[in-house]
Amino acid sequence: MAWITPTILPLSTWLFSLWQKTENQSVILNSIQEQWLWKKVSQQPWPTIQTIQQAWEILHAWQIDLTLIRKHSNDTVNAFLQWAEDFITQCQQHQWISSAEIPCQLLSADNIEKHLPESIYLTGFDDLPPIVTKLFQKFKTQCHIKTIEQKPSKSKVIRFELDN
Repeated sequence: MAWITPTILPLSTWLFSLWQKTENQSVILNSIQEQWLWKKVSQQPWPTIQTIQQAWEILHAWQIDLTLIRKHSNDTVNAFLQWAEDFITQCQQHQWISSAEIPCQLLSADNIEKHLPESIYLTGFDDLPPIVTKLFQKFKTQCHIKTIEQKPSKSKVIRFELDN
């Protein structure tokens, strides 16, 4: 007698594997490819590229519209918005997407439900970004989703005083 070993994956890996099962023609850029493209469109030093990439990820995770940002921007934000537009143009021309765009792509994917497991258990998350929450709301109609709360460990504080 044996039981089925559960598939335990980080969220980003699971979303990537789910996206690969869709009938999408786009290619997902890996982190290095994405950084290279940000470098190409922004011409900024490498340490800045990571910050730009993080801003891009936050925009997608929180579903922030670029046009709304433009209304309340400064020179730095305007520069980022121009880089983002160039990044989007390059991606559209080559049928690329960034990993930050995967949840949004899955929301609009047709027949994604047929690729879902019977149950999904979520654990270890302090807070899910709105786009991921929306995605799991969509999945709830097709599969069982349960969040497993982590019980905080009871710690005991002890103070020691030593001469040296």
